[in-house]
Amino acid sequence: MNTGVELCKLKRLLVIRRHVKELFSKKKKEIAAPEFRVWSPTTLLGQALSSLTTVDRTGNGAFC
Repeated sequence: MNTGVELCKLKRLLVIRRHVKELFSKKKKEIAAPEFRVWSPTTLLGQALSSLTTVDRTGNGAFC
């Protein structure tokens, strides 16, 4: 009788393992490669100068 319970637990674990494996394999396929933006030195300098001269009229200090 004990082997029947153990067999049932083993089957349940195998089903769970299969579902977890399927879940992770689907997630791997859905992940896209991140996009990297390459900034030229001129662009970086322009952004830095622009942020220095930007006047924040809202008072919250957030520059976008």
